[in-house]
Amino acid sequence: RFLGEVNPYTKPKELLEISPKGLVPGLKLNGYDPPRSLNESTVIMEYAEQCALFSSVFSLLTIICSAFS
Repeated sequence: RFLGEVNPYTKPKELLEISPKGLVPGLKLNGYDPPRSLNESTVIMEYAEQCALFSSVFSLLTIICSAFS
């Protein structure tokens, strides 16, 4: 669920479940039992990079042009 803007003084329960300190960004991984969460931007980016490397379908960025063109 996308939370959108969060009031820094009244953090929603859903955010605190993902990020106990109430910090953003936060990413909930429902593919685990129980669900896990990542709440540091560098860790989220490393996770996304690993997903892109090991999946032939998943892509974060669209290639616009060749690096050699």
